[in-house]
Amino acid sequence: MKKNILVCIIHLLSLQVFSQYPLYTLLPSGVSGIVFGDTLLNTRTVLQREGIKKITAIQTSSRSHSSFTTMYKVTDGRIEARYWCYRPAPDTAFRFCQHDTLLYDIQKRLQEYRAGNSNDPFLKMMYEYKTDSNVSITSIMKDPRKLVADTSIYHQGYNGKGQLTSQHYEPGAPYPLNANLYYNKDGLPDSIRHEDPTWEAYTFSHKRKGKKLLLILETTNGTHKWTYNATGQCIASEWTSKFLSRSPNSDVRKLFTEIKYEYNADGTLSKVVEKRTNEKIITAYTYER
Repeated sequence: MKKNILVCIIHLLSLQVFSQYPLYTLLPSGVSGIVFGDTLLNTRTVLQREGIKKITAIQTSSRSHSSFTTMYKVTDGRIEARYWCYRPAPDTAFRFCQHDTLLYDIQKRLQEYRAGNSNDPFLKMMYEYKTDSNVSITSIMKDPRKLVADTSIYHQGYNGKGQLTSQHYEPGAPYPLNANLYYNKDGLPDSIRHEDPTWEAYTFSHKRKGKKLLLILETTNGTHKWTYNATGQCIASEWTSKFLSRSPNSDVRKLFTEIKYEYNADGTLSKVVEKRTNEKIITAYTYER
């Protein structure tokens, strides 16, 4: 199956935050705070072609002295493990670390994902492939506030290009998010329609600017833009989010995020620079073959 196998993983980790389809599971939206967000940029095709065995990403912020270090173990372009650590300051020995494990079947398809202790993970996802275009996923997420873990079963459909086209949960899921996804001839999203009619539909516009392609989404809560170069790499994205302030006038305020994606000559991700309100976050990548 050609799809990015990690899209459903990062989607599940964000369900409690989003009521509508989380766009950052489908399109690049930075890598700070987004689990496996860089896998939308460092694709399996590039990692396999370049013979990458290990990826190390170091993330620093201009607002604090803390840092995140993420390491991926890669075999044949597939991520087998993810290990990340948070350090509040460069001169402290304290670190908080997390380990994720990914298991594959004999056909090299993702079979199981475990977040946390491999013997007792806080999130476990198991995949059953009906066909190459239809997969059922069982997600078991432990919540320390509950005696029984949250269990969801949902089904995903894919087209001939391996792109996600549908996602539907079985009844009783704690965070159901049902949607159908459509694409244009460039392979970029054209629209996303939610099953719940009260949720806003996403309709994307596409514009050519010289050799660059711009993907634009206007919603009631803001504007989102992605810029692609002639080779199909996403080189920039912008997010302008509108919200109602708590001031006496209750005026509408805006938050702006600008992200630049830089690549090495071999196509691997080199650096991601995220500029937010009063903060600049830089994530730099190194590779071992």
